[in-house]
Amino acid sequence: MRLFAAINLPEKMIDGLRREQAKLAKFGDRLRLVDPSGLHMTLCFVGEVQAQEVEVIEHGMRGALAGQSPFMLGLGEGGSFPRPDNARVVWVGVDGELRRLETIQKLIADEMSSLGYRIDRRPFSPHVTLARVSRNASSEDRRSIAESTVELTGYRMGSFEVRSVDLMESIISRHGATYSTIAHISLISPD
Repeated sequence: MRLFAAINLPEKMIDGLRREQAKLAKFGDRLRLVDPSGLHMTLCFVGEVQAQEVEVIEHGMRGALAGQSPFMLGLGEGGSFPRPDNARVVWVGVDGELRRLETIQKLIADEMSSLGYRIDRRPFSPHVTLARVSRNASSEDRRSIAESTVELTGYRMGSFEVRSVDLMESIISRHGATYSTIAHISLISPD
């Protein structure tokens, strides 16, 4: 099983991101759009685990998030990774209570690391992946795709309250990734 921690988006955000993805249609098969049902914000990739490890990971996440309350996020401007002249991933950034988001992400990553999982220690860059650039895209295609990300924005979609973090499973097939929720960890509002 391939597991990761994520924030799943409300339907209004997914609908808005669907409209943003439509702006990328001009690139045809040079881009593989993420299925709207799979749009999410990854916080921590745990990796390949055995089924018997799921309970330990879920318990660790619940402990790490104990006492954390809901917070507000929105979506921001578009961009691409890794560099503007070599787009491989097209995304929309995240806005709002970013310190709270970074705290939540760090708590989970630190807990997973303490449980013995190899966690990516690159700086956290909150985003929602909209598309991946196809391997057959030329350098010119990649530059053009990167330049087009200035047209992408989540600002018009408003904000949403993050009330939970989910433990997710990623299933990879030749048609792309599909995701399912393994555990739903609620953030508790203060009394």
